[in-house]
Amino acid sequence: MIDTFLGPGAGLASVHFFTNLALFVLGAEILAILFLGERIGLHRRYLPNAFAGFFIMTALWLHLNSFAPVAVFSSLFFSLLAHGADLWVRRQQHG
Repeated sequence: MIDTFLGPGAGLASVHFFTNLALFVLGAEILAILFLGERIGLHRRYLPNAFAGFFIMTALWLHLNSFAPVAVFSSLFFSLLAHGADLWVRRQQHG
């Protein structure tokens, strides 16, 4: 599908580029929440959600770069934990 938009052969290179871009943006978001936090309107309650996305993208990056399956699984497991923490935080806000 990416080849349709960017031309033949661009698929895997584009996936690598967008994965790296997403990791950079998510990493910057996590740092902004940690260090700027309340001053820019990003509350710490958003951290679990940001970490969940970061670990999902890390798993994709690890897979694309042929890391060991245990590394991919570990990243997916940390994403699962972060999703659980996100659900717990949301439950605390509304419960």
